[in-house]
Amino acid sequence: MTGGPLGTALTVALLACTVQCMPKNRRHAQEHSVSSVSQDGCVESGQLYGVGEQWERSYLGSTLLCTCHGVSGIKCKSKPEAEETCYDKVNARSYRVGETYERPKDGMIWDCTCIGSGRGRISCTIGNRCHEGGHSYKIGDTWRRPHDTEDYMLECVCLGNGKGEWTCKPVVERCYDNAAGTSYMVGETWEKPYQDWMIVDCTCLGEGSGRITCTSRNRCNDQDTHTSYRIGDTWSKTDSRGHLLQCLCTGNGRGEWKCTRHASLHTAYLDGCVESGQLYGIGEQWERSFLGSTLLCTCHGVSGIKCKPKPEAEETCYDRVNARSYRVGETYERPKDGMIWDCTCIGSGRGTISCTIGNRCHEGGHSYKIGDTWRRPHDTEDYMLECVCLGNGKGEWTCKPVVERCYDNAAGTSYMVGETWEKPYQDWMIVDCTCLGEGSGHITCTSRNRCNDQDTRTSYRIGDTWSKTDFRGHVIQCLCTGNGRGEWICSTAHH
Repeated sequence: MTGGPLGTALTVALLACTVQCMPKNRRHAQEHSVSSVSQDGCVESGQLYGVGEQWERSYLGSTLLCTCHGVSGIKCKSKPEAEETCYDKVNARSYRVGETYERPKDGMIWDCTCIGSGRGRISCTIGNRCHEGGHSYKIGDTWRRPHDTEDYMLECVCLGNGKGEWTCKPVVERCYDNAAGTSYMVGETWEKPYQDWMIVDCTCLGEGSGRITCTSRNRCNDQDTHTSYRIGDTWSKTDSRGHLLQCLCTGNGRGEWKCTRHASLHTAYLDGCVESGQLYGIGEQWERSFLGSTLLCTCHGVSGIKCKPKPEAEETCYDRVNARSYRVGETYERPKDGMIWDCTCIGSGRGTISCTIGNRCHEGGHSYKIGDTWRRPHDTEDYMLECVCLGNGKGEWTCKPVVERCYDNAAGTSYMVGETWEKPYQDWMIVDCTCLGEGSGHITCTSRNRCNDQDTRTSYRIGDTWSKTDFRGHVIQCLCTGNGRGEWICSTAHH
């Protein structure tokens, strides 16, 4: 476009300025082909390109795809490969767009997908896995673990729900009575025949092996009558001299009973009973004083008379753990074995008490009611879990990672941990911000992957090109390289 010695001298001078006039820290950068722009198009390496037209440029061993924007300059970006891939630095290999894979990181397994989007973008999540005790579980996987503070096992299942949630419940252990062909839950009691005529009371202890314990200490097994009696039952028999005895089962934790001779002992008939000269029909009841207590007796004809302690006008239940009595229907809490049990006075003429821990959750030495929430650190990872008590009659609860967010107060927006966004800085500059969280919503911002040019008061991305004039009035073409320090290089543009 210029000719003669003068034009040649000017070209040499401008080319020399390309190296000598750049800042010292950019002189080592490789010079690319000189280009110029105008309202009608762009010229690069002597080739004219119209506005919107694209071409390829080799730069630093890679290929850029450049577009002419007229006086707004030339903008370049890396040319995508024929088949785009994503390179995972952790796994040190590439994946095709749409391909899913596992990435081990920070002691967890992340499910990742190659998105691409022209930048080799990868999306990873741990929301559909559960990480517990140093292991990674997929949705539906089950595992067992000991309770944190109590001496029993929990069975857990991975729910995922996009948040890495799982739920645990106590392992339901059963005891098997092989002779009767029946099974029982831990804590359940039942009657079991023993040596033909005796009866013992059995309880399922479990203890990880289905252990059963049986005892006759709360029964009276009378060898003379070959009959088993409950505490409070009365029966008649004759002693070695033929005297009629009246007996009462007291138990006392040793299967004891007491017998007395009395002139007014009863007589049983097919159609009734006689006691102290009084005739009672079958099913009829009366009171009897015996050994300082009042018994309520019922006539069963030839089967005899059966008596039991008469309940008070208002029956109560005495709780030995709490050392106090409760009215029938009254509910209360009982601390036992480091847990809180919900108990109810049933009564049933024997002061029966029913207790359960199924509607409470016991975790970390604390007791929670249904709906209560609490936070606890993950067993092996460095983040918090938020738990809620479900109960479900089994003491179940569920936990999920605490979702931390970062708040950009200036913009009035919030972001998830790991999310990035652009943020204006000092009127015209742009910085890239990332939500780190770290328990305090910490945000870090940097301009190292941008070029904020004070001369044009514009922020450019890596690969962007723009034109400006230097201090001598020469038009120069600049390219944003970044290099982790917000660097760019400029060279003289030829018109």
